[in-house]
Amino acid sequence: MILTLVFSFALILLTVPVYYARQSSVNLGMFMPKVNRMLKNQDLQKTIHQTPYHDGTFDFKGEKVIENSSNGIIGVNIPSSLEKNYRNGIFLSDQEVVLKENGTTSTIRFMKDINPSKGNFYSKISQTWFRINRMGVTFSTMYMLGAIVLFTNLIFLFIGAFFLWLTRKSSFTTIATFKEACAIFDYVIGPSCFITAIVGFFKFDISIIMMVETLVAVVYLLMIYGKTHFNDEYVANQFMIQE
Repeated sequence: MILTLVFSFALILLTVPVYYARQSSVNLGMFMPKVNRMLKNQDLQKTIHQTPYHDGTFDFKGEKVIENSSNGIIGVNIPSSLEKNYRNGIFLSDQEVVLKENGTTSTIRFMKDINPSKGNFYSKISQTWFRINRMGVTFSTMYMLGAIVLFTNLIFLFIGAFFLWLTRKSSFTTIATFKEACAIFDYVIGPSCFITAIVGFFKFDISIIMMVETLVAVVYLLMIYGKTHFNDEYVANQFMIQE
């Protein structure tokens, strides 16, 4: 039973690195919502497009504050001594941009093969940030998905097995022990995780993954009930009829 759970758990987690291996950027709003909003500032876009850029380096002239609001500050060549006064902000300099969200900073050096002065600055920074933090994003998503899947499967396994075990004194089933009840739900979890993983490899979305796993598990459980009625005598009678 434990081996089945571990294998099924690992199979679903594999969908995460496969998904991110195909991506070139990520939605920064998932990790830095305030910075994500500030990156879409139109004045910031104008400043970036109007500043000369060559070989991974901007040519900003002097110190400039583009925005200073409740969201945070957006500035060019802001002294580090002033940066410390803000919990949220975007601090541009010639060779890098510092993204600060709730006091945590992420420094992104401009790359020669990703020109931030052309096209949408937000998408270029998102692409660069993801390239630098791909491993961290992958592992954090795996951790989150793993926690959700593990919790859901354990609840499904033990709560479902408990209610099935309560029927042990009924004449309708021949479930005698809690271990037998757990075994039935263990058989359900394996195929449901396998099918869910296949779906996840083609369309990765945590809400879809959990919905598919739940739906497949319920359908598979109903199929088992339809064939066995959780009753050994029923199975034996059906076998005799077929012979």
